[in-house]
Amino acid sequence: MLFCFLGHLSLAQYISRSEPVPYDCPVVCAGAGLILKVPQIENFPNGTVIQALLSNAAGSFANGTQTLVALRYSFNQGANWQNGPFAFNGNINDIYIEYLIPATTPIGTNYTIKMKSSSGYTANDLFQCNSTNKITITNPGVLLPAVPQDSAGDGAWNAHVYTWVPTTSAIINTPTLVNAQGFFLSANYKGYNKYNSLNLDINLSSTGGVPGSVNDGTSLPCGTTYTSNFSMRLLRKEVFAPGFYSFSIQGDDGIRLSLDGGITWILDSFIEQSYPNSFKSTVTAFPNGICLSGNVDMVIEYFQRPADARLTLNVVSISGGSFSQPDTLKLCTGDDGSFTVGNSVAGYTYQWYGSQDNGDNFVTIFNSPIYGNVSTNELTLTNVPLSENGNLFYCKISGPCGNPLYTDTLPLIVAPPNLSITGDPQNQNVCTGEEVIFTFPYSGVGIFQWQVDTGNGFEDIQNSGNISGSGSGTLTLKSVEDIYNEAIFRCVISGGCQGEVITKEAQLKVKPFVLPDAPNAFSPNGDGINDTFFPVTSCNDEIFKLVIYNRWGTLVFESESIDKVWDGTSSGNKLSDGIYFFIADYTSKAGELRKQGSVTLLR
Repeated sequence: MLFCFLGHLSLAQYISRSEPVPYDCPVVCAGAGLILKVPQIENFPNGTVIQALLSNAAGSFANGTQTLVALRYSFNQGANWQNGPFAFNGNINDIYIEYLIPATTPIGTNYTIKMKSSSGYTANDLFQCNSTNKITITNPGVLLPAVPQDSAGDGAWNAHVYTWVPTTSAIINTPTLVNAQGFFLSANYKGYNKYNSLNLDINLSSTGGVPGSVNDGTSLPCGTTYTSNFSMRLLRKEVFAPGFYSFSIQGDDGIRLSLDGGITWILDSFIEQSYPNSFKSTVTAFPNGICLSGNVDMVIEYFQRPADARLTLNVVSISGGSFSQPDTLKLCTGDDGSFTVGNSVAGYTYQWYGSQDNGDNFVTIFNSPIYGNVSTNELTLTNVPLSENGNLFYCKISGPCGNPLYTDTLPLIVAPPNLSITGDPQNQNVCTGEEVIFTFPYSGVGIFQWQVDTGNGFEDIQNSGNISGSGSGTLTLKSVEDIYNEAIFRCVISGGCQGEVITKEAQLKVKPFVLPDAPNAFSPNGDGINDTFFPVTSCNDEIFKLVIYNRWGTLVFESESIDKVWDGTSSGNKLSDGIYFFIADYTSKAGELRKQGSVTLLR
């Protein structure tokens, strides 16, 4: 007899070595995700979770390893994702799995990975990339604060990042196809990068996509990358010294430049293209340069499809010189000084103007014992008297740019040798709603700043609808609030040629405007004790009215002055003992109140 035993055939479990997406050895932020491509997974029990084992910072699996949790997985190379860990239910090839690097993972450059499973299997092969087979884990850093999508950087580029979904697989190289794309939809806004340099060479292909490591800060969380189908609108407010400039741009893919906030594009290469073929320069249309002076609203728009991602901007001054704004001039009485507008440039003429009435009228300045070089780029001042303090100055520059150029209007500050303090601000007691004025008696030139401490330390006071004079010697609170009760007001004044700083303080007590506690009985018997009845608030009343009625509702007393109190009489006649009723109305700057009740007259 032939016995045939059919045993269970067990196939070997297997997970091939993984590799990162993209294939470069990655830099990953602690707390961010790492995408791994796993070529083969075979022969696990259904439901087995496919995991990853992260080494310690030294690259060893002896101790300190971490089992990574999968965030999501994709069967079609990231085109579509399913959330959660991947559980085995059949042999599979080329799956993408994104694992979370724990936020508490120490930073380091020698991490590596082995694949494992929840059934206990651990691969022998380390993951591989194109060089060291190592993972660098970095600190997430400090993110820039969020800003509106239309915000421009002052002297810096705010590069606002968007994603977009192409409407076609064709090359986007016609105006119709360009206009059909939603490059800058608000719903697809992701955040922004900061680039300080005016000239740009941003190669996002070499830095792993947006936000990239070559920038001066970002609002996108560490680990965020966009490597295809993204766009950027770069906005910058730049102050150009008067002169002529040329501009050139280049990008893969679309790129264009505006100098008027995006109204017109002086350079436009906004189509899908290679980087070498995209070069545009203003030299073609403006061989002598573009004349600029002062604030310019610059805009660059850029979009990218899969493949390379790079954009450049090059700005060159071709005027032969430059103008920089003069600085505010601060002098001591009797000093010499000067206002200077950059370097003197051939072909330009200069004329200085001044005002002695706070800018209402400017007149041409002529050479004098005080002023010299009035028709050059440097206005000199000699032995300046205190009477020149606060005068305003600007320079008119005429040259080949056409219309004259004007510098900023700047003050001349002339300080006496020392500060002169003639008194202190006084403590004050007021009622809610009243006006308060603190004065710091001072003569001379100085810079004022009032501060207040309501219990949490001193803070600078800012002018508002209720507060004025925060930067002067007189601070006014038009209607004081209860929050300032027991507050300390401090005036800080700095000035003088020795750099003195003097502080003076005063306390404010604020009485609340509340109803009084009226006595419930009084005895007008002439003994000098409790002879009158008059409910008075803690604050001064602008309007007051008190009326007294007997129990039958007859008016027996009326007063509209705190000096006229009820002594238990009516028209000069003594009233009998008993209960009387009163109504007291008060009106102050803090509002209106009414007190009513009864009082017993006892003789």
